[in-house]
Amino acid sequence: MSPNPERFAQIVLAAFADAGLHTDAQIIKAGGPSTSTMTTFRKVADPENEATMGEPREPTWSKVDAAAGWESGSARRVWAGEDPVGGAKQDADYVASPGDRKPAGVTNDEVLRELRAMQQRIEELSQRLADG
Repeated sequence: MSPNPERFAQIVLAAFADAGLHTDAQIIKAGGPSTSTMTTFRKVADPENEATMGEPREPTWSKVDAAAGWESGSARRVWAGEDPVGGAKQDADYVASPGDRKPAGVTNDEVLRELRAMQQRIEELSQRLADG
């Protein structure tokens, strides 16, 4: 599969967001690429923008892997059209997603219903304690 810079940039940016890295400062602090590289990724990731990029230089590969939480070499695999290895982890028993139920997960509506029920139980217990 030939390199697809737009796909690469989109996957990298999504991985950083999944890792809780939303600003260039956070990405850099996590060992990620420079602000100028991040600007390039954002431009290339935008399908309405005609920006493109060449293959990243050697230091960028390991910086992307580090900040994304990927195994070493994953950024190169993504560039080549494969999937990364590693990344942000989620508890498979409690993955909430909008819409249809995901395997081993629940929808946001189900999570909200459970939270409301818990809140109700807490309020009832607080009232019982207050009543003595």
